[in-house]
Amino acid sequence: MLALKNKKYNKRLVICSICLGISIGLVATTKVTGLIVLMLIPLLFSKLFPHWQKVTLSLGIVLISFIMTFIMVWQIHFSIAKSINPNLDNSGYFNISTEYRELIDQNKQNEIWSFPLRLQEHFKHVKNYQKGVPKLDLSKPDENGSPSLFWPLGARAINYRWETTDGVFYKYLYLQVNPVVWFLGLSGTLGTTALIFVYIFFPLREPLINRFLIATFLLLYWSYMVIISQLGRVMYLYHYFPALLFSFCLFALLVEEARQIGNLVLKTKYKILILAMLSAAILVSYRFYSPLTYYQPLNDDQFRQRMIFPFWDLRCVNCQSTGFLNSKLLR
Repeated sequence: MLALKNKKYNKRLVICSICLGISIGLVATTKVTGLIVLMLIPLLFSKLFPHWQKVTLSLGIVLISFIMTFIMVWQIHFSIAKSINPNLDNSGYFNISTEYRELIDQNKQNEIWSFPLRLQEHFKHVKNYQKGVPKLDLSKPDENGSPSLFWPLGARAINYRWETTDGVFYKYLYLQVNPVVWFLGLSGTLGTTALIFVYIFFPLREPLINRFLIATFLLLYWSYMVIISQLGRVMYLYHYFPALLFSFCLFALLVEEARQIGNLVLKTKYKILILAMLSAAILVSYRFYSPLTYYQPLNDDQFRQRMIFPFWDLRCVNCQSTGFLNSKLLR
């Protein structure tokens, strides 16, 4: 957005392009699923077109910034990771090539000239690792994975561990959604999708203020969900986090575009009041579910109070599992 606002000024465009390239590089080196943000590059240049000089300038700077960030992050990683754990597969060497093993044995694996080989070995390991990842099996009683279709609903929660000292109060470590936050994200996605649909097929009395931004984040959201749904391996709720961030942006844009609810004209003061109430609801919901995040003790009745949506599949030790998600999908 800053790059688009400053596209008339080369110096500002250069700074924004550098920041964009660095940001994409950091996201891409954090999680492979973050590569979806690469779609921002053609979207940016579609707005710079037909000013080819600015397109070339921005593209070159973004690519250079991205490549430098990508290489620097991996170089730091390779430089830090020096110890070999002999208890792991193949004495800690896994399936690396003979050439790379010689580099490690000679303590030369962090030399910059060997970077292409190291990166190649990394991607080869990831490919082999993916082959060993099982597929989603909802018939397994301890399956924590879930179909991507249910992620926008917060399904399913992931139980990492639990413990008790007296058999009455249990500590749980769960990946559990804040239902208010998830609802607002889903509202933003569905609301802006409807807005764009109406904008395309039906004339509006007032045009959308942020139609390009709405289209951008919707494209990122739905592209990510379509791509991720094609993967055959088991996937988990945390794989939804990139799309969840996009949904937050969409909710903000939906609030910005909202002008009236019934007979109430949504002036700025009303929007602020509504957002303040939603913020309070988020905090209350956060406090209610925080024991599952911070490993705080709960008895069975207290845990059951938090089992408000069957698709989450929250399960305490002494609670009977509903198996709701499993039964619905396997029926």
